Amino acid sequence: MKSMSRNGLVEEAVVRLTSAADGVEAVGAAVTVALCGHWDHSGPCRWPHNTSASPADGGAFTVVTIVIVDVPDEPLVRSAIRQAVGAGELPGVEAAGSWEVVTQRTRPMTPDEARVAGRLAARR
Repeated sequence: MKSMSRNGLVEEAVVRLTSAADGVEAVGAAVTVALCGHWDHSGPCRWPHNTSASPADGGAFTVVTIVIVDVPDEPLVRSAIRQAVGAGELPGVEAAGSWEVVTQRTRPMTPDEARVAGRLAARR
């Protein structure tokens, strides 16, 4: 059986919290729900990923998701991440808080992100 080619991808968003119950962590949880069905799931992720956030200008946060994906699944995974972040809330968890998206984009991976992607790919 032929092995499928896998890529590491980066999706980046700048978000501004509109209610801060769980803060920006809720954005990462929303991405995990979109990719894995729940943020607290058993077994390995179908699409191993890491979502991190750092402060940006004006009280916003830059949220970066690095994901390992089979090449044919790239459009589906990118869309799922963008929809999860774009929803502005963690589905089914009203107390998690909410956010608004300032910008969203696909961008090339930095060398540090490539190292993270390598660790994610090794988990599979």
